[in-house]
Amino acid sequence: MPLISLQVRFYDENDQIITKERSFISKADQRQQLQLPLTAPENTAYMKIGIFNQSEEVNAYFDNLKVTFNDYIVQENHYYPFGMNMVGIEKEGTPDHKFQYNGKEKQEEIGFYDYGARHYDASLGRWFVVDPLADVQKQIHLSPYAYSNNNPIRYNDPTGMIWEDPKKARRLQKRINKVIVRNVNKLARINKKINTGKVSSRKQSKFKMKITEINDENELLKTAISDIDQIAKAPETFRLTGPDSDNGKHGVVKGSNGVINIEGSNDGLHIHEIRHVVQSLKSGGLRFKGNKLLNAANIKSPYYKAETRNNEVNAYRTQYAFDGSFPVSGTGSLKDINETTLLRIEGVNKNGEKVKIYKNLED
Repeated sequence: MPLISLQVRFYDENDQIITKERSFISKADQRQQLQLPLTAPENTAYMKIGIFNQSEEVNAYFDNLKVTFNDYIVQENHYYPFGMNMVGIEKEGTPDHKFQYNGKEKQEEIGFYDYGARHYDASLGRWFVVDPLADVQKQIHLSPYAYSNNNPIRYNDPTGMIWEDPKKARRLQKRINKVIVRNVNKLARINKKINTGKVSSRKQSKFKMKITEINDENELLKTAISDIDQIAKAPETFRLTGPDSDNGKHGVVKGSNGVINIEGSNDGLHIHEIRHVVQSLKSGGLRFKGNKLLNAANIKSPYYKAETRNNEVNAYRTQYAFDGSFPVSGTGSLKDINETTLLRIEGVNKNGEKVKIYKNLED
């Protein structure tokens, strides 16, 4: 039998082989498919897969190598739209994972889900207590006990306090993704020109700089999409809104009802402010001065100047990656958005005078 085989080795975190498996071809001069179904040992850190021919007298040609990986299902839950478990088709883990519908903890003793603000009965599709924000104008006509406006297919109530239509956030993610796709197409066109071999070295250098710029933009845009997902998982309730009706300014403002409004007159500004929200969530949580999120424009502590400048530059770069906007003339690329140009940004104060927006961040 020819020594032609498919081999798989499993290693632990110390790079020691845990086990190895092989599958040999049975006959020479025939087309065969080698398969090696395996279950990874519990302490596997990584695996190596290879195809080998140890027969000197036999030639072997491998057309294709394919790896199919399936996670081991520990627990599987199925729900009706309002969250009640579908008994009989679920697979329960050991111990049973309590965080189920909407990621909320199921209180087995009373049969309710703990949403923080109140408890929810999935068998009835009703809250156990009145909505603490039942007097919010948009909810006055609704039952304070109804879950997600009686429409859990369209709406979600992540905190038990107020439901928000998630369509705006999803539409924003789609628009960001369109820019990413457009950038990928640009990269394909540039690489096609380079691959012709007819591009001068000077032009090729410019193309490479452009490729780097586009890749950097796409990384920022992917972060923007991830930001929206992270905000959806936060315990607070957020809403995408227009700018402040009084002065037209944008920012992140907590309303009297506890809902956090992410203000902006366009998608780019929303992306900018969403970046600040996630920066705050990652650095210990949202902090407000009055009803406004503490950010680069209103933070006064000298100990945070460098970090705050960096966060603001990052937010402006993310905004620029989406729509090419930055409030300083002469900006042509991401590298033009830095701490120096940040400190040049001007606005108008209450007296109509031009002022530097980030003067408080100067050393």
